Amino acid sequence: MTGLVTALAVEEGSRLTSIALRPLAGTSAERDGSIYMHVVMLPGGDNAAAAAGAVATFLPAALSTLEGTSPDGGTWFATFQLVVDDRDWVRTRRLADAAIRRALALAGIDDDTMRGCHLSGAALREEYSEVGDVGDWSLIHLLIGLVLELADRDLAEVVAEVAAEVLAGVEPASGPAVERRHESLLRLLATWAIELGGTAS
Repeated sequence: MTGLVTALAVEEGSRLTSIALRPLAGTSAERDGSIYMHVVMLPGGDNAAAAAGAVATFLPAALSTLEGTSPDGGTWFATFQLVVDDRDWVRTRRLADAAIRRALALAGIDDDTMRGCHLSGAALREEYSEVGDVGDWSLIHLLIGLVLELADRDLAEVVAEVAAEVLAGVEPASGPAVERRHESLLRLLATWAIELGGTAS
């Protein structure tokens, strides 16, 4: 079971319905730091994609959002905030918590069911320790790979496929290696959306 599943801690039988990368995800090449994840449970089947999109607009450090449904018909979303300088992780966790609470308030969403999790760069890389070399992957690429695993892709296959495309420099993943890796991961996200009926953007 992926560490991201454990960190999300959503109810067994929950379904991932949407994956969205935020603008920062397309420009960030940071390899060090942390990602702070927050999960929000929504009452009464509220539109998770709309809620996540509204909240993310108030989070300048947002890398990605996930949305899903629970077996009881409820909905949930998760946000991922990038923190580059995380030497004092207790302080930065408090700042990340404050940022999501402010964003929820501005979006008119109750924060009573919000919970957070600190994902260090080292912890993210540890998830890949038995599947391949990701030493030069950025934090956002590590996160996308784990999201793909959450979407039922085999992580070892993801790493091998991305590595092969980066090495080959095949279209549309042309240009520097980091750009080819990004394009390859985006293609895998799009494939998930087509095959499983979710949405990826």
